[in-house]
Amino acid sequence: MVAALVSSLVVGAGTVAAAAPGRAAPASSTSNALPAAVREAVRFELPRPTGRHAVGVTELHLVDRDRPDPWVAGADRELMVGVWYPARSARRYPRQPYMPPGVARHADESGSFGLTRPGEVDWASAMTDAASAAPADDRTARPVVLYSPGLGDSRAFGTSTAVELASRGYVVVTVDHTHECAAVEFPGGRVEFRKPPTADTPTRRKAVETRVHDIRFVLDRLAVLGAGGNPDAGKRRLPHGLGRALDLERVGMYGHSAGGITAAEAMRTDSRIDAGINMDGTLQYTGTEFLRGTATSMGGVLWPLLAGVVGGISWHLPFGVYLLGVPLGIATALLLPRGRPNGPGRPAGEGPKGREVLRRHRILLAWYGLQFCGSLLLYALVVFLPQRLAEAGVGDPLPVSLYTVGMSGAMSLIGLAYARLRARLPYSVLLRGAPALWTAAFLLLAVAPNAPLLFLAPLLFGLGQGVFFPVTTVLIGEGVPAAVRGQATSLSGTATFAGQFASPLLIGPLIQATSLTTGFLLAAAVPALALAALWISRAGATGPRPGVPAPSPAPAPASRTE
Repeated sequence: MVAALVSSLVVGAGTVAAAAPGRAAPASSTSNALPAAVREAVRFELPRPTGRHAVGVTELHLVDRDRPDPWVAGADRELMVGVWYPARSARRYPRQPYMPPGVARHADESGSFGLTRPGEVDWASAMTDAASAAPADDRTARPVVLYSPGLGDSRAFGTSTAVELASRGYVVVTVDHTHECAAVEFPGGRVEFRKPPTADTPTRRKAVETRVHDIRFVLDRLAVLGAGGNPDAGKRRLPHGLGRALDLERVGMYGHSAGGITAAEAMRTDSRIDAGINMDGTLQYTGTEFLRGTATSMGGVLWPLLAGVVGGISWHLPFGVYLLGVPLGIATALLLPRGRPNGPGRPAGEGPKGREVLRRHRILLAWYGLQFCGSLLLYALVVFLPQRLAEAGVGDPLPVSLYTVGMSGAMSLIGLAYARLRARLPYSVLLRGAPALWTAAFLLLAVAPNAPLLFLAPLLFGLGQGVFFPVTTVLIGEGVPAAVRGQATSLSGTATFAGQFASPLLIGPLIQATSLTTGFLLAAAVPALALAALWISRAGATGPRPGVPAPSPAPAPASRTE
C-alpha cells in the first residue's frame, strides 16, 4: 500500500497546475493581462491510475442518530463519504465528476480556495477515472483504507490517491467532515458549509475529536455494509457486490495535515485500524500542547532492573534511584504553561465540578472503583512479593527484580497485541478478563510451592494490567461528553493514586496481623468480587464486537444509527 500511495502522490502532484491537453492553458502573465471576460476558464485532468483494476465509485450518506452535530445545534451528525473500489467492469457506466456540482460551484465562487479569481478554473468539468455505481469486483475481499483530508479541506483533494489505490486492489473510503469542511453536498443538492473558525486551539482540538468520532462511525456503518445491509440514510441503491468486497479485518488509514493527525488518533482509540500514514500532520495543537499519546511499559522494565542491580550494593540505593523523580517533577512544574486552556467564551474555572461529573455519569464510579482495585493490588504485589520470594529461597536483589520485570514485560506484550485482541473480543470480555487474571495471580502468590511457579503470578498480573488500562481509558473517555473528558480523565488518575496510597495502609496491616498466605488469599478475594459484580451487572457489555455487525443484514436497529 505504501508504494501505491507514494506513486499516486508523485503522479498527482504534477497535474495540479497542468491544463488538459488541447485545452486552455493555465493563466500566465500574458493571460492575466487580458480582461476577465476574454480569458477562458482553465480545465484540468487528473492523472490516470496505474493499477490493473478498473475503478468504481459510489457515495454514502451516513447519519448518526446517536450523536448530535458538534457544530450545529439540534442536528444529528451526518457525513458524506466516497467509496472507491476495484470494479468488474467500467464499461457503460458514466465517469464520476471530481466534485459534486454544489462543491464545484463553491470552489469557483471562493476563487479556487483563494488561489485565483472566480471563473478562472473550471472545477465542474473535471472528471475522475472511476465509473459511477459500477459493479464491484467481489471475487475476493479487499483491504479497506480510510482517508481524512486536511483541516477545512474537501475529500475531493484525495481523489487521485483514492483512485490509484483502488486500481491496485484496495477499497478506499474518503470522508468529508461536515461543517468543518468548506462545502459538502448531500443528496438532493443540499450544500452544507463550514461553520466554525479553524484558527484557535480549542476549535482545532474539538475538530480532531469530532473527526475521530466520524471515522469510528464510518467503520461501524461499513460493518453493516459488509454484512449485506445498506447503511445509506436514504437507502439508495448500492453497486452490486460492494459489501462482499470489504475485508474489515484489514483496515488502514491515511490523511493529510489534520487528516494525518486524525489517522494517528483514530489508530490510538480504535483497534480496528491496523496501520496508518500521517502525511504532513503535526501531533500537537501548539508549541507546548500535544495530542494525548499512549505510553508503553518499558519504564517498568528498566527501572526495576536498575534498582535490582544497585540493590546488590546497598538496600538504600534503589530508593535513591526513584528520588530522581523529585528534580524531574520540579522541572516539569516550572516548565508547564501558566495559563489554563478554556473553551470559547468560557472563563477559567467554569464548567461542572468533579462531583457534578460523577452525579451525571455514575457509570464512571464503576470504572474508577476498578482502577482503585487494580492500583491497590499492583502495589501490594510489588511491596510484598520480595517477602514471598524469600520464603521460596530467592533473596538476591537482581533475581527478585526479574520477577517485577516479568510483570512489566507482560504488560508491554499485551500492548503490542491489544489491537488484535480488541478486534476479536468486546470490551465486556476484556474487562472481565482483567480481574480474573488478578485473582489467579494472587492465588498463585498464596499457594505456589516454589520460585518457578511464583514467577507466573506477576506474569498473570501483568497480562491483566495490560488489558485493563486501555479498556478503562477508552470507556472513561467515551462515557462522557468531550466538554468534561479532561475532568473525567483527571478523576481517573485520582482513583489510581488513591489505590497506590491505600495499598500499604490496608494490605500491610492485614498481612502483619495474619500471614503472607492469608493476606494474598484475602487480596485475591477483592478482584474476585469485582469479577462477580461485572458478571452480574454485565457492565460494558452493551456495545457490539468491533467489526462485527448486528445479526440481521437489514438496516440497523433503532438503538443504533441509520
